[in-house]
Parts: sequence; structure tokens; C-alpha cells
Amino acid sequence: MEESRRRCPPDLQKDERRWWRYYADTLVPLKLVSEADLVALARLAKVTAERIRFEAVMNKSGPIHFHEKSWRIGKDEKGNPVMASSRVPMLSPLYSVVSGLRDQELKLLREFGMTPASRTNVHAIESKCSTHDQLMELLSQPRVPRPAMTTQ
Repeated sequence: MEESRRRCPPDLQKDERRWWRYYADTLVPLKLVSEADLVALARLAKVTAERIRFEAVMNKSGPIHFHEKSWRIGKDEKGNPVMASSRVPMLSPLYSVVSGLRDQELKLLREFGMTPASRTNVHAIESKCSTHDQLMELLSQPRVPRPAMTTQ
């Protein structure tokens, strides 16, 4: 896994790569990530970077925005419709996007044992050699001959 920590997926953007390195540097020494976890680790890096980008935009405009709402209240002396308007406070659409990204990020953090409650269920596998080495050793053994098939 040591070389896969440096082998960041090519489709990640600059800020996503920074998060990839952060999570890899945190999880690899603890032996909590393997080759099979690289896709989920890339997803975690993407979600974290997206959440931060959207939060920055939302923090500039705020979670509440005002919508101009108009409605007809009657007619004037010439018979033209009279409209009234007011500013109605509404929750920003960005708020639900950021909220969803926060939820995704928390779920992925739990998968890797990066929340206090989730660490009770995570166990690092102690091994003298990596699973890759074990697999290569198994694959490099001589082939066991199969019994010949006979037809009757």
C-alpha cells in the first residue's frame, strides 16, 4: 500500500489530491486502508474538497437568501392590476447541497474508522508481509497437475 499512497488517481483535481494525500498519510500508517479501498479513498477526497468549495460559496452569500415575490392585490381607478411585492426569506439551495456533502463525507469517514464511534468496529490486520506479497507467493508456486479427464 505504500506505493499506492503516492499513486493518486489521475482524475482528481489539485485540492482533491491534497485531501488524498492527507487521508492516505493518516490511514496507511495505521494499516486501515488496502488496495481494495482506493476507490472509496478517492471518493472521500472528492467529497471533502467539494464540501469545502460549496461551503466557501455559501459562506459568502449566507444560508438564507431573499426571493422577490409579487401578487395581485386589486385594480387601480383605470382598471389596471395593482401588484404588491415583498422579499420572502428562503433557505439557499446551496445549503441542501452542502448538507448532503457533509452527510456523504461523514459516512465515508465512518467507513475508514475516522470517527470516535466507528473506531470501536475497526481492526487493523497485523501481518508480517503484505497481502500483495502473499498473493504473489501463492501465484508463483508450481502448478498442481489436474487429473486427466477420461471419457467413457
